[in-house]
Amino acid sequence: MNRIKELRELNNITQQELGRIINVNGSAISKYESERIPLTASTIQALADYFNVSTDYLLCKSNDSQPISGQNTFSSNNNELENLFNDYKKNGGSNSFYKKLYSLIPEIQPTVKLSQQEEKLLITFKELNEDNRDIIIGKAKELLREQRISSNKPSQDTTTNEYPTTYAEFQKLYPTASPSNYQKEKNDVG
Repeated sequence: MNRIKELRELNNITQQELGRIINVNGSAISKYESERIPLTASTIQALADYFNVSTDYLLCKSNDSQPISGQNTFSSNNNELENLFNDYKKNGGSNSFYKKLYSLIPEIQPTVKLSQQEEKLLITFKELNEDNRDIIIGKAKELLREQRISSNKPSQDTTTNEYPTTYAEFQKLYPTASPSNYQKEKNDVG
């Protein structure tokens, strides 16, 4: 349950207007209001900021609509933050860890706007263990190489617009998968 529709109607704005204000599609607002799609942390914060209410009030976790003062946020959540990091040391990062961390310190939320598809991919990736992450990275690099080959475009890290003229240049642009390359890529990523 959330209070988006109630707050939007109270402020006499349409779904499309609200969407423009917080940089989302008007149809997304409709889906947020009917809870057909989940709210992202950045959307929750943007809505709370626009309506000048707390995120807890927006999400019906509190009846107090007053936003929490930024000056007291860290000190009031200091023990909770310490417990969260102790849990992280024991169990490692998880989706719930990052959500809880973002709720405690909104200032650390990413400033890059991600599409819902990108956000879903990152959340799923974070939930994978290290071996599966390495597999996904390797597969993504393989797909990117195939895409570059099929479109006959050199990689973006080349300094010229010329195509490779020798096999050695081609191998530089499109290295084949080998245990040594895999280990090097794994070390570069980690």
